[in-house]
Amino acid sequence: MKKSTSTSTSTLILALASTLALTLILIMLSQVIVACGTIEVKQEDIQSVTLTVGGPEQEEHTVVEFRDTDTFEHFLTIEKQLDRYKPKDHIIKTWKLDVKFEYHLTNGETVIREYKGIRPVDEFLKDLYNSQEYKEQTIPLFKLDKGEVKKVKFDSPLNKYEFTTDDSVLINSAYENLLQYYQEHDYFGGEDDYLIARVELLSSAGDKLAEGPILRGDRNWVPLFNSHYKFRKLKYWAKDIAEVQLKQVDHLIKVTEPQLIQEILDTYKDGHTSKSLVSVEIIPQDSSARHLFGSYEKDNVPEAIDKLFL
Repeated sequence: MKKSTSTSTSTLILALASTLALTLILIMLSQVIVACGTIEVKQEDIQSVTLTVGGPEQEEHTVVEFRDTDTFEHFLTIEKQLDRYKPKDHIIKTWKLDVKFEYHLTNGETVIREYKGIRPVDEFLKDLYNSQEYKEQTIPLFKLDKGEVKKVKFDSPLNKYEFTTDDSVLINSAYENLLQYYQEHDYFGGEDDYLIARVELLSSAGDKLAEGPILRGDRNWVPLFNSHYKFRKLKYWAKDIAEVQLKQVDHLIKVTEPQLIQEILDTYKDGHTSKSLVSVEIIPQDSSARHLFGSYEKDNVPEAIDKLFL
């Protein structure tokens, strides 16, 4: 009789344990809702949003959490655009990204939107990439205390010249200029993206803590170019270039004429966007130096270059 009572008790305990485990699983599942445009998310119900972006074969993805309520509206707008996105309409063979939004709601639930093979990214994510929250979490300079910087290195793009200094004036100017650059920089399409030099902020041991560019249109660097002779050596001219290759679709043109090369150096943009029409490859005289790559957008191709493709 005692054995029967013991067995019944054990069975009851197992049943209760199973029920509890199932209940916990259901509660956990109810907290995460995976959807693709099927569940409406309202801006006023959002507590924060986690953005995950990365290439299909990348092991590490960029993960950024947004808490600024003004940014939530951008996510909801982008979501509507991505719901209408048709990958087959974007046949340009280029880098594509997987994008995931995780809406963390005030009621404790998380709603997930996932999109695969998105291109072009700047068409959809520009407003997020240019937000202060994104920059502060992805750009090392924003996490850096100026007191940690003990040296600064300047390097011309063609490896023509570089120098490292512990001059406190140059360190302070480099830190402040780069900070302002990243605060104001538009990730996709600035006024003038011509690269004069790269800047590296270093520790006392020479470790790179942060980096950034000196661009042709950035007037903050002008006082240093005027007052420090080493800065003038960072710039480069047509005589330093062997040739420039211009490409529009399958049409390739090689430019060797110094005057036209100089015009290209004075006008091309560093990098590419979805609006790029003509790609630019700058090949230095020094075969060991790295090439520079840039582009012209449709409305910004100089007349002399446009005529080459007629």
